[in-house]
Amino acid sequence: MSPSAQTIASGATATFTISVTNSGGAYLYAVGISDGLAPNCGPPSAFADTLSFMAPNLTVTYTCTLAGVTASFTNTVVATATTGPGDKLTQTATASVTVSAPSTPPATSSTPSPPKTTPPRTTTSTVGITKTGTSKADKLIGTR
Repeated sequence: MSPSAQTIASGATATFTISVTNSGGAYLYAVGISDGLAPNCGPPSAFADTLSFMAPNLTVTYTCTLAGVTASFTNTVVATATTGPGDKLTQTATASVTVSAPSTPPATSSTPSPPKTTPPRTTTSTVGITKTGTSKADKLIGTR
């Protein structure tokens, strides 16, 4: 998940980029991506087939937003997948969102200053899933 940290104005939109990579040597099944605080940040339907049967060395990347943020929070995305033998892999990534306090114009100013806003920033975090044992699916790595 990226960015790993961003600062936005109160009421602004937080933007995240999520990438999931199957860096193992085998297919992964039923790859899922969820975000409890930004429920609309699941993968777009265009990736449904790709994530149901994800080939090795394949990456899926998409952007999502959370509008109207008024309080700082730590966002967590969870990536899950199933290997051929049926083992379930799970990994998480976090990113912090800080809401900045509104700026106050100086008391001596007769002309109000325009409000200061911070545009959304994009950062990257890594989500990695590692499976040890006899499965050929080594790991699923995602960024957000």
